[in-house]
Amino acid sequence: MKDVLAYIDQNLDDRLDLDSLAKKASVSPAHFSRVFKQLIGMNITDYIAEKRIVAVKELLLNSKDKINAIAEKCGFESMPHFYRTFKKQTRMTPASISKTIIPRLIILLGWTVMKRISRIHAASDRLIPVAQRTRQSFQRTYNSS
Repeated sequence: MKDVLAYIDQNLDDRLDLDSLAKKASVSPAHFSRVFKQLIGMNITDYIAEKRIVAVKELLLNSKDKINAIAEKCGFESMPHFYRTFKKQTRMTPASISKTIIPRLIILLGWTVMKRISRIHAASDRLIPVAQRTRQSFQRTYNSS
């Protein structure tokens, strides 16, 4: 399996499908698919798409190439499929990544980390009024004594 994963990493720009990868591993496509999902935790199509999107994000941040050229370099043959996959995995468009700093942080930190940060901010927004009310109550009690 390590050889197949290395092959995927080195050949993201090629056409990668279940049959060809199973042939490389010398097993049937059904067996390969089942074992891949057990070991990696996702199906082969999702894994390849995720690896390609990671490569796209890196190129969007580090190169001046156009989006369609980057998508093609990373193995996406269809632009509509690329945009749909990109939006599904990152919750943003490819163009928005190169336009603002916040998407760069989301890419660098990961979407789940950003969600946690936003939850922390939301929780602190709820706690600030509580702390203010507590302080005001304490001040009234202290001043009346």
